[in-house]
Amino acid sequence: MVPGVVFDFYPAGLVADETGDLVAIKMSAYGRDNDAAIYELPNPKPISFDLENGGPFGLAIDEQNRHLFVADSGNDAAYEYAYPSGTLLGTVSGIPYGFIGGIAADD
Repeated sequence: MVPGVVFDFYPAGLVADETGDLVAIKMSAYGRDNDAAIYELPNPKPISFDLENGGPFGLAIDEQNRHLFVADSGNDAAYEYAYPSGTLLGTVSGIPYGFIGGIAADD
C-alpha cells in the first residue's frame, strides 16, 4: 500500500517494472479511451498513454527491450508498445471470436 495511490477505475491488469514503477490498465466501460497508467511510486499521480480501443485485459513488460504487451479480448489481438513512451510498435491478431485473456513476456 502506497499512501495517496487510489485507483478510481477498474484495473484490468497490473505489473511492476524493474524500477518498481506500477503500470495499470485503465479500461473504459465501452472499450474506448483505454489508457496505460504508470505510477512512479511513491508519486500517486500517474502518467498515461492511450491504448487501442477494445477490451484490454492483461499486460506484461519486456524489461530488456522496454516494451509493454497488452492483451485485448475485445479485438482478439495483442499489442506491443514502446515503454514508457506508449508508441504502438505492432499488433498480433487472434482468431475471429476467440478470446485473448492474458499475456506474458520472456526476457
